[in-house]
Amino acid sequence: MILLPLSVKLVFSISTYILLATAVTIFFWIFFSLFDQLIFFEPIWNFYLPEDGITGIIVTTRVSNLIGMLISMDIFAMRHFRLKISRKLLFSESSLNVISDVCSS
Repeated sequence: MILLPLSVKLVFSISTYILLATAVTIFFWIFFSLFDQLIFFEPIWNFYLPEDGITGIIVTTRVSNLIGMLISMDIFAMRHFRLKISRKLLFSESSLNVISDVCSS
């Protein structure tokens, strides 16, 4: 049995945040795979995974999942806790996380 933190249970008990996290995860997975040259759209859609790219695809998938969770939890916090968080600050925090994750993969 996997024990999840209360915050994760609280956020992802609502289907809207599950769908949001899934959409963000898929978007960033495609985005990262394009830059890692694993997905090609021209002339036809193609997925290429070289033998030495298995570690990279695992990291890309995990980072995409974490970004989806992070953005979903940020939006949950903004809506439900009525915090005085500046949207500019929230955007810059999420942007720094994305940039650091892209650099690591």
